[in-house]
Amino acid sequence: MSVFDKMRSWVLRVSSGFVERAVRRTVEMLTADNVQQAMLCTCFMTGAVVEAFTVAPCFEQGMRGCHRWMVEFAHRPDDMRRFTELLDEVLRSLNRCYDIMRAGIISAPKVEQVPRATFHRWQQSGHWDAVPSIVGDEQLVEALLMFAREEAEFRKK
Repeated sequence: MSVFDKMRSWVLRVSSGFVERAVRRTVEMLTADNVQQAMLCTCFMTGAVVEAFTVAPCFEQGMRGCHRWMVEFAHRPDDMRRFTELLDEVLRSLNRCYDIMRAGIISAPKVEQVPRATFHRWQQSGHWDAVPSIVGDEQLVEALLMFAREEAEFRKK
């Protein structure tokens, strides 16, 4: 997980055991290092502070594949559209295969904000020991998003 905090210098945390994971379903082979570097640079450029994130392949019926980012912000960027564009640009500069695939085969990434502490509560509920920066299973990400929505609804009551 990558974080830029104005009060501290650069912080780069890598969860052991997940470093070698890569998104391979659309051939571009993003590595954990790619996504962590891209998030770190994007946070630096936008002033955002990210507490946790994960990325997974996304295939919606009738559409090209893309990457779906679930992000927990400590400080949300002023412009989420610009944040997403910068994240894509940085990934394209870091990974030639991704750049080639983005030119015609896969769509722009989707960034979805989840409420703070979602990943922590997800871990406490026994779903993960640690939050991987890359998840290869769309269904797991859907379960995480459903969990986040249910938690948000519960907290409203």
